[in-house]
Amino acid sequence: MRLIGIYANTNDQIREQQWKTIENRTAVWGMNWMGAGDMNDILSNDEKWGGNLRGERSIRMFRSFVNKN
Repeated sequence: MRLIGIYANTNDQIREQQWKTIENRTAVWGMNWMGAGDMNDILSNDEKWGGNLRGERSIRMFRSFVNKN
């Protein structure tokens, strides 16, 4: 089992690349890993308390990452 510490970038493009990198690593790790940290992302705008709403693209990318992993 692996524990992966994650601090995702606040920039959508960089964060998207971080999700892809982790997904690519699962080919080596298998499903025996757990990620913990600050994802700087949400699965739905319903999770937000104030501020600007998050773009649907960012939400879709993170939701896809969570569902795959």
